[in-house]
Amino acid sequence: MPDTPHRPAAPDGIVLFNVKYSPNLGDGVIAACLEHGLAARLPGTRVASIDLAGREAWLPPGDGRGRVRLLRTLQALPAPLRDGAVGLALGLRLRRRLVPAWRRAARGAGFAVFGGGQLIQDGDLNFPLKLSAAIGLCHALAMPVAVYGVGASPSRSTLGGHLLRRLLASPRLVHLSARDAASRDSLAGYRPSQPVDLARDPGLLAAGLWPAAAKPGRARPLIGVGITHPAPLHHHGAGLARETDADAAERYGRLVDGLVAQGLDVALFTNGAAEDEDFLTAHAARLCAAAGGDGRVARLPRAADPAALARRVAGLDGLVAHRLHAIILAYAYRVPAIGLRWDAKLDAFLRSVDAADRAADFDDASVGEIPARLAEAMRAGVDPVRHASVVGETEGALDRLAEVIAAARALGRTRTGRTADLPHGTALGLPARP
Repeated sequence: MPDTPHRPAAPDGIVLFNVKYSPNLGDGVIAACLEHGLAARLPGTRVASIDLAGREAWLPPGDGRGRVRLLRTLQALPAPLRDGAVGLALGLRLRRRLVPAWRRAARGAGFAVFGGGQLIQDGDLNFPLKLSAAIGLCHALAMPVAVYGVGASPSRSTLGGHLLRRLLASPRLVHLSARDAASRDSLAGYRPSQPVDLARDPGLLAAGLWPAAAKPGRARPLIGVGITHPAPLHHHGAGLARETDADAAERYGRLVDGLVAQGLDVALFTNGAAEDEDFLTAHAARLCAAAGGDGRVARLPRAADPAALARRVAGLDGLVAHRLHAIILAYAYRVPAIGLRWDAKLDAFLRSVDAADRAADFDDASVGEIPARLAEAMRAGVDPVRHASVVGETEGALDRLAEVIAAARALGRTRTGRTADLPHGTALGLPARP
């Protein structure tokens, strides 16, 4: 069974370094699906997540205004100052709080998995510093390591690249995989110590972990619109023009009006991040006033945990959203969706499931076209044959990871010896990949 947060893992247990308890519940979807998948494949093994930010539960988010101010301040700083500010603030926290907590949680574990999610990126030094500290702990504990199904982008800075390479070129690394072809290419640029496999995002297995309930009868199809504050889109995205909150809200309003005009009902929701919830709260009255305010548009309360978010998406007839794991959940439950472009990872996922035509720009010139594009996607649906193939590929990649872990155990190298002697599949006694 998956372990409770920050409880020491059993001997030969597995620790997962991730951001499971992020307020953005998509990260929890990844962690829960990976925990479940490994526990099912390695019976009797305790699988425990270690949240890289030190969180231990899914809690209601606080005031998102502080995070928005922080993101916008960091974005405005020159890169060297931004890196210095993050390094100064995070370095002390790593030494005093995070690394000691990770060490307690990892005590007795025999294997560490980093993943999934967009861990390999250095828009600022947050992830590079944390990953570097975490792999240092794995070295100290003599644990073999896998980096599994991660999203990756090219390094932005010399320091960020150096810190990330400490993980990716580690002599204790025995498996490395990316969730899509673009991420695989980015990982190769870090000169890793292992070849890079492909392993689809574990969130694609959500329907097996949280089966969908039967949809109720409705007078009209229900469309989810995932709301995202513009600040994280501009901080993490590439090539987006800076805009005011009012401009972004006006565009969401045009989208909602267009969906209602197509004869659709609309449910407004977020993936849970505090800044997204605050943005939706600030503009919900305008957005819910579409079609004269006759109840065709509703604001949904924040989902309490990843299971609630997954079931919410499963109950929709269609979806329009920026957040990647809203789109991944939609695919998992075969809900037609239009992904709003902001980060290359969204396009990379849609390409990987042969749905590149379901990515749309979210600007003044394009927003009016999105309702018709969603209607077309709903008519076509999600191809069941391709969907079954994608789920099978996701399951197969988890099989592969479980084999690597089991082989490392069988060789008796989980606590002693040089994991440089255990480099990847065939060296662990596994068959070569076709």
